[in-house]
Amino acid sequence: MQEKLDALALRVRKSRELLGMEAARNEGKSHPVTLVIRADPGRPPHSARVLVRLLTSTQRRIRVTSHCHSSVSKLDPALKSFLDDCCVFKNPDVTVTLIWKKPNGGLQEDLPSLTVGGETSICGEAQVARYLARMVLVVRYDEAVVAAEAAAQQDAVIDIVSGLDEGGSAEALEQVLADDKRRKWLSSSLGGILLWSWHKRQQRRTQQLGPNVKKWLKEYASSDLVAGLL
Repeated sequence: MQEKLDALALRVRKSRELLGMEAARNEGKSHPVTLVIRADPGRPPHSARVLVRLLTSTQRRIRVTSHCHSSVSKLDPALKSFLDDCCVFKNPDVTVTLIWKKPNGGLQEDLPSLTVGGETSICGEAQVARYLARMVLVVRYDEAVVAAEAAAQQDAVIDIVSGLDEGGSAEALEQVLADDKRRKWLSSSLGGILLWSWHKRQQRRTQQLGPNVKKWLKEYASSDLVAGLL
């Protein structure tokens, strides 16, 4: 257990270095980070809305912009303000750019994708959300202590939610949400954000969900975390 915690602490320190936070502490200045999210307007990653909102609630200076790729001839009006509730600053510490684009016709392209600093590329909503969530954690707290057991639970729920897009069953979530403590935990976790995002895209499948999942989604929709994100 201690080895796992030490490994997680090391990852946090490395993440701080990548974000320029250690250098900022030592040199009194920040190193800007550029994040580019590419997303299919037919499958908007609603989890990114929540996580970018959390990122802008930190003490860092955040700039958020949105653009349309030439492959998108017409954008749903509801998506034009997808990230508009986020703040914009001059000389930002972190720049987040959202680009709406259609997947390449004859090529396999996993959207959404996230490019960090023009080099590292991460594909799939769950993976993009994991990165953004860890970035929020690193930016918001000088020292992050992560319990290995909680991290394992988190990953298990994320895997279940990721499988829903592929036609997977929500029965396992029904069991998770039968427990009051787990239901409360999910409401403040990355797994909960991803479940809400999936539900936003697939509301026609709500009738296939069990009563515990339906109740949780109804409560979560009125929470402060996603308030106003229609």
